[in-house]
Amino acid sequence: MKQVIFLICIMAISLPLPAFAADTGYSNPNIGQSYGRGTLDEGLAGMLDWLDQPVPSARYPLPSDASLYIAGAAQSAFIPYSEYFAAATKTAEGGVIGKPAQYDISGKEPIAVYYGDGQGLAYSQYASAMATRSDLWIRGTANWSQYAVVPLGSKLELVAYVPQRGDAGFYQTIQTNSIFHDYGVYQLNPGYNNMSFDADQAGRHMLYFVINNQPSNVVIVDVFPPQAEVASSKPAHTIS
Repeated sequence: MKQVIFLICIMAISLPLPAFAADTGYSNPNIGQSYGRGTLDEGLAGMLDWLDQPVPSARYPLPSDASLYIAGAAQSAFIPYSEYFAAATKTAEGGVIGKPAQYDISGKEPIAVYYGDGQGLAYSQYASAMATRSDLWIRGTANWSQYAVVPLGSKLELVAYVPQRGDAGFYQTIQTNSIFHDYGVYQLNPGYNNMSFDADQAGRHMLYFVINNQPSNVVIVDVFPPQAEVASSKPAHTIS
């Protein structure tokens, strides 16, 4: 019996170590690859494709203590994103977003779409690869973007694309010196949907939705009080 146990131990020691146990660490050969719907569960494939997308990042310098969201931003910070926002003309609707409506894109196609890291892609190239995924964008007068810097009190228009009709859970995280979470369920129709978003709280707003167990990309909106207004009064909206 001792001889059998000894032989089993010898065999175990001689077996090659799994990749994650090697001294060099585990290397995932699938990172960066595109996951087809035919090889993985649809929800998992959608999540992996989403994680492979460019990570949104702010192009306006943000201090680590988020004091800029209180101190305000100069008008020059908003100029590069002026096509993506307008002054609000009525009271905010409440909820994460305004009620979605079917959006006919014919004749309204953007020239380009811009990812959070600033990389641009012609709309024709983007459209040829989007039939099986859910996407969320900030709609501008000429382009769409996943990131924008806007003044407090602005209104933005969002565009969501979904392959199938369904109830979509919209998630919002607002980050300043504290973090606030919000959630709402909205019905989306197949194809493009348009909805409003009120930038009525200073801070970094991170939005995405999940429909049919498939997540969209994340949209980031940095909302600052304009410095000219900060000098005369305190911001009307703060996060407790």
